[in-house]
Amino acid sequence: MKNIMLITLLTALQAVFSSGIIKGTVVSSENTILTEANIIVIGTTLGSATDETGKFVIRGIKEGRYLLRCSHIGYTDDFARGVLVQKDSVSVIDFVLEPTEYQMQAIEVEKKMDDIDAIMKTRNLGTSEFFTVQNVEKPVIKGKIRVDTSVGFWARFRLFFYKMFN
Repeated sequence: MKNIMLITLLTALQAVFSSGIIKGTVVSSENTILTEANIIVIGTTLGSATDETGKFVIRGIKEGRYLLRCSHIGYTDDFARGVLVQKDSVSVIDFVLEPTEYQMQAIEVEKKMDDIDAIMKTRNLGTSEFFTVQNVEKPVIKGKIRVDTSVGFWARFRLFFYKMFN
């Protein structure tokens, strides 16, 4: 009976602590490295970001099949479906992201004619207006500064034990 309980416990612990690794790279369609791209394992709280070489590593993933999403600002998201993670193994997934162009609405700027005179008035600045001399008072020393040159606690402690045993 004890053996059956021990085997059941060990099997449960093995299932809980078995994990795998997902790693890979993220590049653009022009084959440039994308730094700081986000890779998320959908359905979990796991994820990672790419480093300066475009590589990422996600550790501690339980066995199973997962959906990964890779995103980066200015690029369309890419998905990797059915990524198989096995115990003590490394799954390699590479992402290629396509650039995205954002279309904004037109912005119209209206200006009244009587404000044009204020815009057109200009003047030349002299060098004295760029550089101003600031008078800073010299600090006045009040009192004396005490410098402690006595031997510290640990030095006295070592000296005490040195004399005790020698």
